[in-house]
Amino acid sequence: MMVRYEKWSRIHALIFTVFSISTTIEAYIYSIAYIASGWVSVPRALIALLSIWPPLWLLIGGAVMGAYLRCHW
Repeated sequence: MMVRYEKWSRIHALIFTVFSISTTIEAYIYSIAYIASGWVSVPRALIALLSIWPPLWLLIGGAVMGAYLRCHW
């Protein structure tokens, strides 16, 4: 396997910045549902929804952005 070394460019900085911000937001979104469910009483049926909702939207957002970037780059 051959490794190609490239200089750090603006696109690399952009990718790194977006990745860093998105992982921070992802960690916040994952944790806030569990923290907020302790503030009020949540019916059992909604606990499953609260645990699946943040990763579902992150998956949908990643798919949409992936499709957008694939078409426009």
